[in-house]
Amino acid sequence: MYLWPNIYHDLIEIPYLQNRRKLKVLTGYASSSFVYHLLETYRDLQIDLIIGMAKKDGINIWDHNEYIRLVNETERLQVYYYTGHPAIHTKALLWDDFNLLGNKISFAGSANFTWNGFKDQQELMVNANPSEIETVMNIDNLINAADPNVNKKINLLYKRESEHRNKSTENTDDIDTAEIRKRIENKPYVDLSLKILNKNQIHEKSGLNWGQRPGREPNQAYLPVPMQIHRQNPGFFPEKEVEFTILTDDGKNIICVMAQDNRKAIQSCRNNSILGKYFRKRLGVPLGQKVELNDLKKYGRDYIRLYKIDGYTYFSDYRQV
Repeated sequence: MYLWPNIYHDLIEIPYLQNRRKLKVLTGYASSSFVYHLLETYRDLQIDLIIGMAKKDGINIWDHNEYIRLVNETERLQVYYYTGHPAIHTKALLWDDFNLLGNKISFAGSANFTWNGFKDQQELMVNANPSEIETVMNIDNLINAADPNVNKKINLLYKRESEHRNKSTENTDDIDTAEIRKRIENKPYVDLSLKILNKNQIHEKSGLNWGQRPGREPNQAYLPVPMQIHRQNPGFFPEKEVEFTILTDDGKNIICVMAQDNRKAIQSCRNNSILGKYFRKRLGVPLGQKVELNDLKKYGRDYIRLYKIDGYTYFSDYRQV
């Protein structure tokens, strides 16, 4: 029997250390930031993921986008949405070894394939018979997330409808930010300054200019999170090195992580330059060049407002004023 807070260690870390590399998952719900974390942390891990509540409750468009990105970039992930009725609320894991020689173990219980399920909530998982779990996972009525017709079978939540697009939105990742704004009306938020705190100066070699040092990629950047933000808003941000999603007001989704001492920085995953390139484009600063205080003044905004939608999803408002 496996209980919080050891579920992640017992069901993920230990089987991987025992040279198991193939993980098949049946879950009611999943989160792309958790899947990303596993693929980045365990570099030989292969995941087949079946999301059983997809037809009934839909899939967030940003999670769908990230699944497709991970499928294409890593080639170690396959994601399937269940399209049948009734929906599947089962949670089960089936591990196999590197050479698929039958050294299988399996677990079943209450934990969804999310950070909440494996870290934050009290869940129960127990050992199960691998052959019986294989039978349970032999499911019809699945559609591959990468299928071009997936939106005809699954409701992709917060997806911008094509007929509503215009020149200002056609380069987005199809996130309907107007709908998200309705959702965040009463959500908590913090304002993160892009300048040095309490000074009318921009960071010379940190913050948006983190990469403006010899030997670094010049677009590297992070969003500073001063200690007073943490003190005034305890629990607002995840723990250090825990991935989460930032949705932007222009329709992007960026997987990020809290980093550095005292969680003083928000960095983009995959590449520390993603945030730097994003803000340079918003500010009209050529890629690779230093962001100056005057660039913020011309834009008319020297801070971003970050709303917390849920434990691992945030919305960034950086509209010009």
